[in-house]
Amino acid sequence: MRKILALAATGALVAGGALVGAAQATAAQATLSIDGKTTTVRSLNDNVARVLTENGVTLGSHDSVSPDLSAAANGQNIVVQYGRPLTVTIDGQTKTIWTTATTVDAALAELQLRSSNLLLSTDRSMPIGREGLALNVTTQVTVTVNIPGQEPKTITIPATTVKDALVAAGVAVDADDRVSAGLTDYVTDGQTLTVNIVETKQVTETVAVPFTNTDTDDATLPTGTKKIKTKGVAGSAVEVRNITTVNGQVTVNDLVSSTQTKAPVTQVTLVGTAAVAVAAAGSASGAPVTGGTTCGASFYTDTATASGIPFSAGALTAAHKTLPFGTKIRVTNVANGQTVVVTITDRGPYVGGRCLDLTPAAFNAIGNTSSGVMTVRWDYA
Repeated sequence: MRKILALAATGALVAGGALVGAAQATAAQATLSIDGKTTTVRSLNDNVARVLTENGVTLGSHDSVSPDLSAAANGQNIVVQYGRPLTVTIDGQTKTIWTTATTVDAALAELQLRSSNLLLSTDRSMPIGREGLALNVTTQVTVTVNIPGQEPKTITIPATTVKDALVAAGVAVDADDRVSAGLTDYVTDGQTLTVNIVETKQVTETVAVPFTNTDTDDATLPTGTKKIKTKGVAGSAVEVRNITTVNGQVTVNDLVSSTQTKAPVTQVTLVGTAAVAVAAAGSASGAPVTGGTTCGASFYTDTATASGIPFSAGALTAAHKTLPFGTKIRVTNVANGQTVVVTITDRGPYVGGRCLDLTPAAFNAIGNTSSGVMTVRWDYA
């Protein structure tokens, strides 16, 4: 009884676990703020650590407390902030940090992500519990898409993958196309993406097959003259090609197969080998023609004549459109005054400005077949 009275006299009697009397009056008083929630606490212990223990607060390695645990508790504002794991993905880059922020907005401030242009996977006011939170953050970037040969496109979009940036720019790419960055990479502000559009296709087309030429000696034609015996005709073939273009420019054109559908016809040219007889000046010439008709004269070769007389390249004969067969005329080369007498055995020429076709022998008698055409005067012999 004396012991109980003594305790009562000193005011140290504890009833129901609470301090009473003088003990309560001498207990330390402090405010305790846990994640922003504040209460007033009393403790017979005199430092922060003991106050936290008495109030059931256990600190982890990522939690913070102020003031220091060894500081005197009396009159202190003890602030406890629990650490929270925050898994944040910023423009495709993921990392996990510990934060004491209790809201998304406060965590962004800690990360120095204050821009209003940010796109977030959750609201800024979203609370972050002690179990933590996963957060996606996307920033705005300006990207230029360049396709060689086209006008570059500059767009401002939320930071995203290269593939999505190309889609936003209206550029469709496939597995063949060449992009300066990986399609799954995230773009960065100011980045230029160069795209080479590659197209590979198989093309089937009909093409001409050129004909070849062959020359055959012919003893019935004078040397230096040629005559087409068989006209060449191009053939045709169906070709299959693999064609690759880069930005519209052909870089590969490979022949896969070629099937001939029409054979070409070889052109056969007869080449004269017969010696050309040149008429003697005395017997073949006669006096130069100073009047008469002036026109163009050419030389020709043939196998038959309109008169029925066999053609001879070495004979002194000629073709005229209207003169009777057997008519003899004198023909003078205006350029040199040389004259030859020829007999009309054929019809022609049918070319404007020309009145006579001479045999090679007659032509060479007053000129040279290499000239092709000469200006002449003619009159009856």
